[in-house]
This record gives sequence, structure tokens and C-alpha cells, in this order.
Amino acid sequence: MIPWKLILFMMIVAICIVFIGFNLDYRMTLSFGFAKMENVPTIIVLAIVFMLGMLFSFIVIFVNTIKTSKKQHQKEKSVSHEETTKKQNNT
Repeated sequence: MIPWKLILFMMIVAICIVFIGFNLDYRMTLSFGFAKMENVPTIIVLAIVFMLGMLFSFIVIFVNTIKTSKKQHQKEKSVSHEETTKKQNNT
């Protein structure tokens, strides 16, 4: 059996390495409005922005998971309460 996921991962890593290799010499100036950073390697900026995007995605997914689990817990709690009430009414 051919490990397609591993081959795909290796191809993506190879493409990223080639991209990094071609862009090592490119530099840019970052302006934050109150400060400027000059001669910052473009690849460093891309890596930082990518990591910030992953962090933001993780936070959003984490918050949504918590909200979903709370809703599910409340739903289960109300269903069990209704079942208990029905049992008490039937006896």
C-alpha cells in the first residue's frame, strides 16, 4: 500500500523549501503606523503571519468547541430532567 498522505506531505514540504530558497534574499519594510522595521526578510514575515493565522484559527475552533459542548450538555440535562419528571408523574 502506498502512503499517499506521506508522499503529499513530502511534496508540500519540498515546494515550501524551494519557495523559501528563492525568496531568501528578498527584504521588505514593515510599518506599524508608530514604528518601522527595515530590511526584514520576507520569509520571516510570511512565517509570522502564518503562525498568527494558525493561532487565530485554533482560538476560534476552541471557542466553538466549548460553545457546542455547553449546548449539548444543556440539551442532555434538559432531556434527563424531562424524563425524570415524566417518571415521577407516571407513578
